[in-house]
This record gives sequence, structure tokens and C-alpha cells, in this order.
Amino acid sequence: MNWNKYKGETVSILITGKDDKTENYMGIITDVKDGFMIIDPNNENFSIREIAFKTDLIKSIWVYKSP
Repeated sequence: MNWNKYKGETVSILITGKDDKTENYMGIITDVKDGFMIIDPNNENFSIREIAFKTDLIKSIWVYKSP
């Protein structure tokens, strides 16, 4: 899949995480490279600046409409 087409989009991503549990992340895709997707959670309440995960862990992606 061409994940680069979603760069700059606000998304919600469902992945298979640790111990085969599903994890959901929401934010703006800032980069896709070397098999990893980088998401900026864009949330002042988080101390996390970015989240990176392997694209082969993605189960589904929701792309939000721009306002």
C-alpha cells in the first residue's frame, strides 16, 4: 500500500501491538519511510512528540475530512 499518500492527513490508525493486542493512535502523519509511519499526536495533553510504528502492523486506517 502507498502510505505516503496520507502524509499530512489527520488519521486514526489501528495496529496490532504488544502481545497481539490492538492499539489505536490518532494524529497527523508526518512521515513514512523505511517501513515506519510517524504520527504527531497533536495533543497538548500528551508529553509524546511523535509515535513511530511499522507499517506492516497496521490493521486499518481512518482518514478524517479537512474542516
